[in-house]
Formats: sequence, C-alpha cells, structure tokens
Amino acid sequence: QTNQYGTFQAFWAVTKAVNVFFRYNFRVQEGARTTSSYLREMNFNWSPFPGGALQFSVNYNETEDVGNRKIKAVSPVLSWRISQGIFLDLKYTNGTIESPQESVEYDTYIAKVRIFY
Repeated sequence: QTNQYGTFQAFWAVTKAVNVFFRYNFRVQEGARTTSSYLREMNFNWSPFPGGALQFSVNYNETEDVGNRKIKAVSPVLSWRISQGIFLDLKYTNGTIESPQESVEYDTYIAKVRIFY
C-alpha cells in the first residue's frame, strides 16, 4: 500500500491592510482500493484601520473526501475589537454539500462575543 500526502500554502501581504492566503492539501492512498481527498482554502483579509480594530475577510473552502463528497463554502466574516480584550465576530456561510446521491445547500449565521482578561 502506498500513501502520498502533501501541502502547499502561500501567504501574500499585499499591503499592511490587505493580505491573501492560499492552502492546498491532498492525500492519496493506493492499494487494494485507491482513495483520494483534498482541501482547497483561499482567504482574503482586509483591515481598513491602523491597529486592526476592524477586520473583514472572505474565506472560500472546497473539500472532496474519500466518499467523493464535495463540500464548498463561502464565508464573509467581520471582526470588531470593541475595546481592549473584547471582540465581536459576525460570520455568514453559504455552502453546498454534493455527494453521488444528493446535493444540499446550507446557510449558517454566527454572532460571537469574545472576552479576554
């Protein structure tokens, strides 16, 4: 049996306020039955104010697992540092899950307050 794993990732700080991140993972197992899976992830991040009090990002993820199930999701995220140690995160995700049997679309909404002391 042969196993192959790999990861490629790149980060580019376009300016002090804008950066881009990309990652690709793969896995192939060959033997009595050959299986493969992958993950593709791309992130665009923007911090319009010095010090990063407000951050906006858009994330795209795409995976295919061993069962040929594909999951794709796009998530805009807004993070606001309200004050020292207090953060508000708002995230929306729109995605699809596709398998050989069916396809499902989903939406999620998350609002989170983080407090560090």
